Amino acid sequence: MAEEFLHDILATGPDMDGAAGRILAFLDSTPLVHYHRVEIDRNRSMNALDDRLLPRAREAAAENRRILDAMLAELRHEGIEDLASLAALQQGFQSKLLHVIAHILDGFFGIDSRFYDLDESSHWLTAQRRRLLVSMPEQCWLIRIRARLEGGTDFAGRQERFRRPTAGRS
Repeated sequence: MAEEFLHDILATGPDMDGAAGRILAFLDSTPLVHYHRVEIDRNRSMNALDDRLLPRAREAAAENRRILDAMLAELRHEGIEDLASLAALQQGFQSKLLHVIAHILDGFFGIDSRFYDLDESSHWLTAQRRRLLVSMPEQCWLIRIRARLEGGTDFAGRQERFRRPTAGRS
């Protein structure tokens, strides 16, 4: 079974190829994700001179928030009501879910990263990035990545409730 993942990754670069090259090098070297295929969607990539960049980045960051909220709701459904409940956390799905939540909050890229700012190591639009979007718009690139993972993930399909299908999305 193969799965496709969609990421909008913000990175600085002199042009689209420079920013995309940095992103591909990052994806090739990160120990957390090993895709079998990665494609750059040039038609959906842009720099901050394009008025669509900020709304698209905000939408993708909001999707990160929705994914995070769904994961937190799943932990509550599994019986984790407060921090004291973490001491009784079962190793397995619950601990993996908490681990992914921590990665999102700490700025580690993962398969659930719908938006990621490579320069800021963040799943959110930071104040620093907002300043750069204004001061150097021609060098701030939002690159659309379509990635494929053969064989699925170790969440045994349960991660599907946290992601929306990528087909038909822009």
